Amino acid sequence: MFRDLIVESIASRRPLDVIAEFDDSSGIEAQLRAAAPELVLLELRPDQDDGAALALAQIVPQAMLIAFSDGARNAFVFRGRTRRATLIDFSAQALIQTIDDG
Repeated sequence: MFRDLIVESIASRRPLDVIAEFDDSSGIEAQLRAAAPELVLLELRPDQDDGAALALAQIVPQAMLIAFSDGARNAFVFRGRTRRATLIDFSAQALIQTIDDG
């Protein structure tokens, strides 16, 4: 459900190809390296904070990684090995603008 909401929000305004989807985190590091994505969308579990996203962002430094808090009210944007922005109660347009600004 989360994936559909986010992808539909973005894809309706900007071309987006989903090249991989992972239902659990087992082996995700190797799978992300192999996929070499430009953009990673991550739904954080209730017990996770943005530190989990930073760990993945360091695995794929070429990608923009956007980690969504539980309930997707906030998003943490990483590029390379650092957090670049926090989106609070963001709109679909704000999310798309963030991706476009890359």
